[in-house]
Amino acid sequence: MPRDTFVTIDDIPVMYVAGEKGRPIPEQAPEAFRELEAKLPSLKGRKFYGVEFAGEYRACAAILAASPCMGHSRRKICQEKD
Repeated sequence: MPRDTFVTIDDIPVMYVAGEKGRPIPEQAPEAFRELEAKLPSLKGRKFYGVEFAGEYRACAAILAASPCMGHSRRKICQEKD
């Protein structure tokens, strides 16, 4: 039987656009990413992440030192602590 794989990463400061909580995640994700990408001046050099939090999908882009958040919500994707 396949086992789940867990990856540990450093905390990542991100800006994000939240999906519409209550809708299925597969419906929230594409719309959240479209909205996030439309607000960025360029996708070049960015790292993107998808996070589900309490039924809400968050399309995230790592914050670049040279660019502001442009009014997006901010969070950190953090390591899970045991």
